[in-house]
Amino acid sequence: VLTIIVKDQGSESVRSGSAIVEIVVGKGIAASFYTSGAGFPGTSVQSIVGELGFQTTVGLLLNKALGSSGSVYGSVGSYDSNSVQYTSTKRDASTIVGTLVYDELYADSNRQVSMVLQVWDGSFNSKVTSTSVKIVVEPNAALQSGAGASTLTASCSVSSSTGMCTATKVLPSSWFADTSITQDETVTVKYGFSDERTGLHLAGLVTLRRQKTFGITASSNPSNNGAQLQLPLRPVFVGDTFDAAVYGDATKPVNAFTFSFSVGSGLDIQSFVVDANTWTSTPLVSGSTAGITANHKNEASLATTEVDAQLLLKVRISVKSSAGLDLLHQVNMTTEFLSNLGEAVIPDPVPGKVVWRLGETSESGNVFVSSNPVIGIMSYVSQGEIVNTAVLTGSDETYGLATVAVYKKGTVSGLSSGLACSSGDTSVVDVNGCSSVVVSTSTTGGSDAVAVSVVHAASGSTASVSMRVWAPELPITLSAGDTSLEPVHGWLSGSGCDQQFQRTTLRAVAKFQAGASSSAVSVLVDGIVGGNTASSDSAVASVNGMVVTGLSAGMSNVSVNAGGNVVGRVEISVGGNAVNASGIQAFSFTSLSLALDGTSYGGTGAPVATLSVLSELDVEEEHADVYSAVVFSDGTTMEITNGNGRVLNVSDLGVVRTDSTGVQAFGSGSGDLIEIAWSPSTSCGNGVLATGTAFVNVSLVPPDSATASVAASNNKLTYTNLPNPVATTSIRPTSTKLTVSLAYGSVILDRTLDSRTRYDLSGNNSLFDLVISNGAANVVANGEGRTGTGMIRVSFTHVSVTAEISITIVGVASMTLTSRPFPSYSGSTSHVADELNLIDGSGKYQEAELELKMLLSDGTVKDESASASTM
Repeated sequence: VLTIIVKDQGSESVRSGSAIVEIVVGKGIAASFYTSGAGFPGTSVQSIVGELGFQTTVGLLLNKALGSSGSVYGSVGSYDSNSVQYTSTKRDASTIVGTLVYDELYADSNRQVSMVLQVWDGSFNSKVTSTSVKIVVEPNAALQSGAGASTLTASCSVSSSTGMCTATKVLPSSWFADTSITQDETVTVKYGFSDERTGLHLAGLVTLRRQKTFGITASSNPSNNGAQLQLPLRPVFVGDTFDAAVYGDATKPVNAFTFSFSVGSGLDIQSFVVDANTWTSTPLVSGSTAGITANHKNEASLATTEVDAQLLLKVRISVKSSAGLDLLHQVNMTTEFLSNLGEAVIPDPVPGKVVWRLGETSESGNVFVSSNPVIGIMSYVSQGEIVNTAVLTGSDETYGLATVAVYKKGTVSGLSSGLACSSGDTSVVDVNGCSSVVVSTSTTGGSDAVAVSVVHAASGSTASVSMRVWAPELPITLSAGDTSLEPVHGWLSGSGCDQQFQRTTLRAVAKFQAGASSSAVSVLVDGIVGGNTASSDSAVASVNGMVVTGLSAGMSNVSVNAGGNVVGRVEISVGGNAVNASGIQAFSFTSLSLALDGTSYGGTGAPVATLSVLSELDVEEEHADVYSAVVFSDGTTMEITNGNGRVLNVSDLGVVRTDSTGVQAFGSGSGDLIEIAWSPSTSCGNGVLATGTAFVNVSLVPPDSATASVAASNNKLTYTNLPNPVATTSIRPTSTKLTVSLAYGSVILDRTLDSRTRYDLSGNNSLFDLVISNGAANVVANGEGRTGTGMIRVSFTHVSVTAEISITIVGVASMTLTSRPFPSYSGSTSHVADELNLIDGSGKYQEAELELKMLLSDGTVKDESASASTM
């Protein structure tokens, strides 16, 4: 209901005739929302029906890596709410790829089927929710029938940052044994998510090399009386150290042996590994050659029956950095001597037997030193979904690009050299070498899936990294709350009393798309472009961030500039007919409270932010701010504050009173009690240009309690004026400060000097007075020597709680002077030194010190022997 009252010189009794009434309706109260970190505020702010509050969505696009946090706060004019944090949530992985590490395995290797696995979510983010992936190893029919093999699985959990892990399964040794299989066999390797959400994918075949056995260690019909050196069948690599086992057979247990070894130029003999509990050995090692002699430590324990070949020692050999790659390197062994307890089965030097890749040979064998090339690469970006705001800021945005290499040896490590990278669409995203991907003012396009190719030239390995890129549609929508800034009648400012014009606030909305087929998402980008605004004619209008101020008549284009490009523009006209300040719209509030209906979001989903304006005052002295805006005759509004001419008054001091920035509650009541005047030009001779009121509602709650207390809890005093050792020695003061407080929960209000506070001294028993002066209330003890306890009772005229405090006045009941031995010692305080004797042979007398103790009237005892007032 709009009620219009027309007055004639203050009287509502209007003479006959007509009156022209101009009704100006302002634009109302508007709220804004701002985000920092991850996410954007939505473009639509809804008022909450039935209350003073506002809502919008926040989060929206993923402009930061998944798992990043953002925050949102709301504002009304220059007043801000609390800030609330939210987090962008990781999503489930939906794509998996893998690299098979080994294509062949040997029994003397780690026997591991190993795969490096990598996952992404639907937006190419490698940061995903907790994800388990697996490999499945399926043996062929020959392994199933010969070795009893069955399908094996292994799993791993991907890294929360890279989306990668390595799954490894060790195969049983029986799958390689010449007792189980007659030739090399294969296993099929598949991979996928542990829950098989996308099925299983074929990785390839792995060949299992059959382990043949020969001579004295043959699995069937072994020979007797000899020594055998077993070299690695697997490939070895530069920097590796491997052990070559030496077996001996002397029909019966070996009790002594001597061997000599030599290696090719690419190898070095490091040491021998011998069981020191069994053998007394004498080794001699000199790099390419070595020898060892050993005797059994406990020959009496040796069996006298035939035994199988025994492991006698291991030769530890290293691969030099200079070793030729992908070549065979020779290792030689000579059996110098081998015996059992009864006989020397090899009394003179003979070539030893050597088992290696090609079987068993006499004296010499070889190890294969392999190169360690990259066999596969995998790449990922720090953020798979990118929002290109570089187009709006002019500053490049980079996102880390990382590549890991899988080597033939089975190691996995980061790779930064020897790579070449290229973007599948440089209008969407570019690359900075192979260390990062870049969006800039030149990459203005969006894409639902743009790929960056990574190539390792030396190995020919390739990887592809896809990204979703959101780009703003240009130009963005730049709008102003008022595109026509008029002079304001009566508003003059500055030393020259210059005419002032209206102001307006800009609003920037960007519509982002990830390619033509994706749905557009519009978000507010004020916080991004606010530093890049400019006026085409600074004499006509100035712009500071998102606020435009009219300066003189004319036209000006206010634009957002980025990297030399205009990405948004709005035309502002200044001048024309003057507008009047028609009135002031305002409201009071205790706080702006922001809440989210959720603290996480993913992708285009977004929590709703609600900004509530809390207005009721319920505790005395509680502060309320006052938002006020002048309404001009064209319907536009402008916030006014104490800093630009606003003056606050109140019409009922019994309810509220003004403070430096708003009002404070004083008593219960409500109504349009806050009076607001706008006088921005008093220095130029102009008075009030507009007035208005603001509603305030004060509904005071009763206090929880009242408290009366004294300084430092000092509720024991002593009397004044008369000679008084208690006062002289400062045992007790003669006065203390009194404080009276009302408690409203955690809010404590001092009401000591409040005019509504009442003090009742009827119970003081003439022991003390309450003296209020110089802004303090002090309890002062009597000067007549009276002692005892009295009471101060406190009540209030406006609330029903009470408080009381007891004050005790003490004096000296008695004093005791006692002499004690000096110097003091443990227990000396329990002895009386009432006789001082001459110390034999010293010419000196014993000494004593005096102890003065006072018994006070309240029963306490004080030792004042050391007091400066004791003489």
